[in-house]
Amino acid sequence: MNLPEDVTIGHRVMLTVAIIVIILLVLAFIGYLSGRWEEAQAQDRPAYQLSKFEPRMLKLERRAIDDAFRQKITSLWTVWMSDDRGQPARAIAGATQARKAYIASMQEIERREENLKREPAPTLPQR
Repeated sequence: MNLPEDVTIGHRVMLTVAIIVIILLVLAFIGYLSGRWEEAQAQDRPAYQLSKFEPRMLKLERRAIDDAFRQKITSLWTVWMSDDRGQPARAIAGATQARKAYIASMQEIERREENLKREPAPTLPQR
């Protein structure tokens, strides 16, 4: 039988990590069963205030997303040309992530545009 004093530091660290992982899994399972999981996901989407500038801001956001995607792909190619270690896997992984972000962003803008069609943005009173 091993005495606590005889256990190596590596075994102690691994035991501590295992206990922490088990506790986190139990807490996640409890959260999932209690329905709080869905509530937390619903709270992730920030509410924003509609304004009369909404159509213009959506256009600007579309343009910004296009520009960011173009810049990211350009950056990936620039890195590949200067450092071929791990390429093309690194470039493909970066491009895949950029595509996912682009698609998710554009889908969110489309969702907001649909909401705007159903619920027009407020206008300021005329003086």
